[in-house]
Amino acid sequence: MLAVNQCVHLFFGKRWFVLIIWQVMSALLTGINVINTLLADRNGSTLPFLQLCISYTLLLVVHIWRYEKSDMSWIPYIVVSVFNIGGDTAAIYAYDNTSLSSAMLLATTTIFWVTPLSFFFLKRKYSLVQLLSMVIGFGGVIMIFIADGVGESRWLGNLCAFLSALAYAIANVIQEKLVYSASATLYICRFSIFASPISGIFAGAIEHSKIKNYDWNTLTYVFIFVYSFFLAVY
Repeated sequence: MLAVNQCVHLFFGKRWFVLIIWQVMSALLTGINVINTLLADRNGSTLPFLQLCISYTLLLVVHIWRYEKSDMSWIPYIVVSVFNIGGDTAAIYAYDNTSLSSAMLLATTTIFWVTPLSFFFLKRKYSLVQLLSMVIGFGGVIMIFIADGVGESRWLGNLCAFLSALAYAIANVIQEKLVYSASATLYICRFSIFASPISGIFAGAIEHSKIKNYDWNTLTYVFIFVYSFFLAVY
């Protein structure tokens, strides 16, 4: 186990490896979004809280045996869990109500909200080139968003995607602080311990009738499981 941890730290200390991993993460995120869209197209809607409950439970089962004792307060972990659950839920609703391209583009605006938040709360510094790149990227997102339109229910989906990006930005800033203050393992364990039952409660309270009347077939089971697995890995 020690050798594995040393190997992980060695590779993640290399910028080229981190960039490769982020490309893998982008591919996973694309797969998650496509599955959500297919599920909504086939069944008329998704099951956000049920899907998240399965995903968080997988995360909990895999990591709980590595739980680390810590004197750190649970409160910031609860706060970041609330924002992550909100971001995940809003993202799923976004794919119910807008196009795949609009939802994914607006989801990428997370970085634009992370920048000022990390500047003020984490004292991160950004170069003029980085800021200029983000301005250009944000301008491109706005142009494609306008071209895609907001007709029918798309305005609701686009709003959900925007709220998802904002919630992720807040969660990411808190998450970075927690991971650096303790460890990634402690963060994942505490997050999943809180997020799994909360999403399960919401699934039972809000989605029980939809779950009962949902079009359950082999492909639906596959879509929901693959979505949950991909999100847990992500």
